[in-house]
Amino acid sequence: MQRIKYKGIYFILIIVCFLPIIVDIITQKYTVGYIEKTMLETEVADFKYATNIGEILDGDIVEQSFYCNYLTIDQIQIYTQAYGRVNTGNIIIDLIDEEDETIIQEWQIDMKNVPDNDYLTLMLDEPTKLDLLNKNLKIIIKTEGAYQYNAITLLEVMNQYKDGDLYINGNKQKGDIAFSVKGFEKKECFEYVNIWISCLAFICMCFIFNGIMVKVDENN
Repeated sequence: MQRIKYKGIYFILIIVCFLPIIVDIITQKYTVGYIEKTMLETEVADFKYATNIGEILDGDIVEQSFYCNYLTIDQIQIYTQAYGRVNTGNIIIDLIDEEDETIIQEWQIDMKNVPDNDYLTLMLDEPTKLDLLNKNLKIIIKTEGAYQYNAITLLEVMNQYKDGDLYINGNKQKGDIAFSVKGFEKKECFEYVNIWISCLAFICMCFIFNGIMVKVDENN
């Protein structure tokens, strides 16, 4: 009778430990995750082959297009220069879907916080909710409150990226801005992690239960 009672307890432990897995199987909602990778990068490997595009003043528009071959992107980095000074005003950066010209996200950054000779990092708020696979995207950069000797600039690198173009005030340039894009190439299923956790939890609970039963038997 005691053994049957113990088997019933073990059955309950199995249900408790593996219930999340059972629910995932029934609902077909498995745990997934994303691994960030660099999708594209135009490197500033040699400054001899890079030039700055000049100060970005109010009214100027810098456009850099690129092709997204990942599920989505979560980070854009743009190489900026501040001429070794603290500039005022704002830099406004839009990420645009070229097909319908919708704004995916906009950033407004105080120019005093823009790095000098380093990458400005732009994080997307909810990248996993975006479907950007095989889309042509565009970065549009403008300023607000910028005037001569009080503005930032970007670097242009030559012939490094074939799937996009750089335009400044509507004029096509020979190169591209120095930038990189990171994102998620594919979803990764992590359900096996839940299975391992459930197995470990079951084993631990069995050890604890057996220890309690041994003490009970000794007292009896």
